[in-house]
Amino acid sequence: MPHAPSFVCRPHGYIISDADARSINKESEDTCDDTKCPCKTCNNLCNGFSIGTAVLDKVTGSNKPVAVDKMAEDLLLEWEFNGQCSDGRVQIVLADGDGYLSTARGKEAAKKLTDKCVTQLYNDIQADLYKNDEGRALHRLVNGYRNALRGKGCKITTAGASANSQNLAVALTVALFGLFLSKSVSL
Repeated sequence: MPHAPSFVCRPHGYIISDADARSINKESEDTCDDTKCPCKTCNNLCNGFSIGTAVLDKVTGSNKPVAVDKMAEDLLLEWEFNGQCSDGRVQIVLADGDGYLSTARGKEAAKKLTDKCVTQLYNDIQADLYKNDEGRALHRLVNGYRNALRGKGCKITTAGASANSQNLAVALTVALFGLFLSKSVSL
Protein backbone atom coordinates (compact mmCIF):
# COMPACT_ATOMS: atom_id res chain seq x y z
CA MET A 1 0.00 0.00 0.00
CA PRO A 2 1.36 3.52 -0.79
CA HIS A 3 2.39 5.62 2.20
CA ALA A 4 3.51 9.16 2.92
CA PRO A 5 7.22 9.89 2.48
CA SER A 6 7.99 9.01 6.12
CA PHE A 7 6.59 8.44 9.59
CA VAL A 8 9.99 9.47 10.98
CA CYS A 9 10.99 13.10 11.47
CA ARG A 10 14.63 13.71 12.36
CA PRO A 11 15.70 17.29 11.72
CA HIS A 12 19.04 16.52 13.40
CA GLY A 13 19.78 13.50 11.18
CA TYR A 14 22.91 12.47 13.03
CA ILE A 15 21.05 11.18 16.12
CA ILE A 16 19.89 8.02 14.35
CA SER A 17 21.30 6.61 11.12
CA ASP A 18 19.52 6.55 7.76
CA ALA A 19 19.24 2.76 8.08
CA ASP A 20 17.60 3.09 11.51
CA ALA A 21 15.19 5.74 10.22
CA ARG A 22 14.22 3.41 7.36
CA SER A 23 13.68 0.42 9.68
CA ILE A 24 11.54 2.51 12.07
CA ASN A 25 9.57 3.87 9.12
CA LYS A 26 9.03 0.35 7.73
CA GLU A 27 7.69 -0.82 11.10
CA SER A 28 5.32 2.17 11.08
CA GLU A 29 4.17 1.44 7.52
CA ASP A 30 3.53 -2.19 8.48
CA THR A 31 1.41 -0.95 11.41
CA CYS A 32 -0.77 0.99 8.96
CA ASP A 33 -1.13 -2.09 6.81
CA ASP A 34 -1.86 -4.76 9.41
CA THR A 35 -4.12 -2.96 11.88
CA LYS A 36 -7.70 -1.84 11.44
CA CYS A 37 -8.50 1.86 11.16
CA PRO A 38 -10.28 3.02 14.33
CA CYS A 39 -11.51 6.27 12.75
CA LYS A 40 -14.92 7.09 11.33
CA THR A 41 -13.33 8.07 8.03
CA CYS A 42 -10.20 6.30 6.81
CA ASN A 43 -8.20 6.65 3.62
CA ASN A 44 -6.35 4.31 1.33
CA LEU A 45 -2.88 5.46 2.49
CA CYS A 46 -3.20 4.16 6.05
CA ASN A 47 -5.81 1.52 6.75
CA GLY A 48 -4.93 1.22 10.42
CA PHE A 49 -3.25 2.79 13.40
CA SER A 50 -0.26 5.02 12.68
CA ILE A 51 2.91 5.54 14.69
CA GLY A 52 5.04 8.64 14.17
CA THR A 53 8.51 9.12 15.58
CA ALA A 54 10.23 12.48 15.99
CA VAL A 55 13.88 12.49 16.98
CA LEU A 56 15.21 15.84 18.12
CA ASP A 57 18.38 17.12 19.66
CA LYS A 58 16.75 19.35 22.30
CA VAL A 59 13.49 21.11 23.15
CA THR A 60 13.06 24.63 24.48
CA GLY A 61 11.58 25.53 27.85
CA SER A 62 12.62 25.38 31.46
CA ASN A 63 10.68 22.17 32.23
CA LYS A 64 12.04 19.69 29.69
CA PRO A 65 9.75 16.72 30.53
CA VAL A 66 6.66 18.90 30.10
CA ALA A 67 8.07 20.39 26.89
CA VAL A 68 8.68 16.92 25.41
CA ASP A 69 5.18 15.79 26.47
CA LYS A 70 3.66 18.89 24.89
CA MET A 71 5.57 18.33 21.67
CA ALA A 72 4.36 14.71 21.49
CA GLU A 73 0.78 15.78 22.14
CA ASP A 74 0.96 18.64 19.61
CA LEU A 75 2.43 16.36 16.94
CA LEU A 76 -0.23 13.75 17.67
CA LEU A 77 -2.93 16.28 16.88
CA GLU A 78 -1.23 18.20 14.08
CA TRP A 79 1.15 15.93 12.16
CA GLU A 80 -0.76 14.52 9.21
CA PHE A 81 -0.10 10.79 8.87
CA ASN A 82 -1.70 10.22 5.50
CA GLY A 83 -4.88 11.95 6.71
CA GLN A 84 -5.26 9.56 9.66
CA CYS A 85 -7.51 10.80 12.49
CA SER A 86 -5.71 11.61 15.75
CA ASP A 87 -7.70 8.92 17.65
CA GLY A 88 -5.77 6.24 15.77
CA ARG A 89 -2.32 7.75 16.12
CA VAL A 90 0.64 7.20 18.38
CA GLN A 91 3.39 9.82 18.53
CA ILE A 92 6.84 9.18 19.96
CA VAL A 93 9.22 12.07 20.65
CA LEU A 94 12.83 11.53 21.66
CA ALA A 95 14.69 14.66 22.75
CA ASP A 96 18.12 13.06 22.70
CA GLY A 97 20.16 16.00 23.96
CA ASP A 98 17.73 16.51 26.83
CA GLY A 99 17.41 12.80 27.60
CA TYR A 100 13.62 12.51 27.45
CA LEU A 101 11.27 10.14 25.65
CA SER A 102 7.54 10.73 25.43
CA THR A 103 4.62 8.84 23.88
CA ALA A 104 1.26 10.47 23.15
CA ARG A 105 -1.68 8.29 22.13
CA GLY A 106 -4.99 9.08 20.57
CA LYS A 107 -8.19 7.96 22.29
CA GLU A 108 -8.57 4.67 20.39
CA ALA A 109 -4.85 3.88 20.35
CA ALA A 110 -4.72 4.31 24.15
CA LYS A 111 -7.32 1.56 24.55
CA LYS A 112 -4.86 -0.95 23.10
CA LEU A 113 -1.59 0.72 24.08
CA THR A 114 -2.11 1.22 27.82
CA ASP A 115 0.09 3.05 30.34
CA LYS A 116 1.19 -0.33 31.69
CA CYS A 117 2.20 -1.52 28.21
CA VAL A 118 4.10 1.70 27.41
CA THR A 119 6.01 1.40 30.69
CA GLN A 120 6.76 -2.30 30.09
CA LEU A 121 8.07 -1.62 26.59
CA TYR A 122 10.11 1.31 27.86
CA ASN A 123 11.72 -1.02 30.38
CA ASP A 124 12.41 -3.48 27.56
CA ILE A 125 14.44 -0.88 25.61
CA GLN A 126 16.43 0.54 28.54
CA ALA A 127 19.51 -1.56 27.77
CA ASP A 128 19.62 -0.17 24.22
CA LEU A 129 19.38 3.38 25.57
CA TYR A 130 22.14 2.70 28.11
CA LYS A 131 24.29 1.56 25.18
CA ASN A 132 23.47 4.81 23.33
CA ASP A 133 21.72 2.82 20.59
CA GLU A 134 18.75 5.13 20.09
CA GLY A 135 17.90 3.79 16.62
CA ARG A 136 17.62 0.20 17.81
CA ALA A 137 15.68 1.28 20.91
CA LEU A 138 13.16 3.27 18.85
CA HIS A 139 12.75 0.48 16.27
CA ARG A 140 12.08 -2.04 19.04
CA LEU A 141 9.69 0.40 20.78
CA VAL A 142 7.68 0.94 17.57
CA ASN A 143 7.61 -2.84 17.07
CA GLY A 144 6.22 -3.34 20.59
CA TYR A 145 3.62 -0.61 20.04
CA ARG A 146 2.66 -2.25 16.72
CA ASN A 147 2.14 -5.61 18.44
CA ALA A 148 -0.06 -4.02 21.10
CA LEU A 149 -2.11 -2.18 18.47
CA ARG A 150 -2.54 -5.47 16.57
CA GLY A 151 -3.84 -7.15 19.73
CA LYS A 152 -0.75 -9.42 19.79
CA GLY A 153 0.30 -8.48 23.31
CA CYS A 154 2.68 -5.99 24.78
CA LYS A 155 5.95 -7.44 23.53
CA ILE A 156 8.86 -6.77 21.22
CA THR A 157 9.27 -9.36 18.46
CA THR A 158 12.23 -7.92 16.56
CA ALA A 159 15.91 -7.57 17.35
CA GLY A 160 15.87 -4.07 15.87
CA ALA A 161 18.49 -2.41 13.77
CA SER A 162 21.82 -1.09 14.97
CA ALA A 163 22.27 2.63 15.39
CA ASN A 164 24.90 5.29 15.78
CA SER A 165 25.78 6.35 19.32
CA GLN A 166 24.94 9.43 21.35
CA ASN A 167 25.08 9.86 25.13
CA LEU A 168 21.57 9.52 26.61
CA ALA A 169 19.98 9.44 30.03
CA VAL A 170 16.24 8.89 29.52
CA ALA A 171 13.05 9.73 31.38
CA LEU A 172 9.76 8.34 30.10
CA THR A 173 6.72 10.54 30.12
CA VAL A 174 3.38 9.53 28.74
CA ALA A 175 0.76 11.94 27.42
CA LEU A 176 -2.79 10.59 27.31
CA PHE A 177 -6.04 12.20 26.05
CA GLY A 178 -4.57 15.68 26.17
CA LEU A 179 -3.81 15.32 29.88
CA PHE A 180 -0.23 14.89 30.90
CA LEU A 181 0.31 11.87 33.10
CA SER A 182 3.95 12.06 34.09
CA LYS A 183 5.63 8.77 34.79
CA SER A 184 9.24 9.92 34.92
CA VAL A 185 11.91 7.29 35.30
CA SER A 186 15.51 8.43 35.21
CA LEU A 187 18.19 6.03 34.11
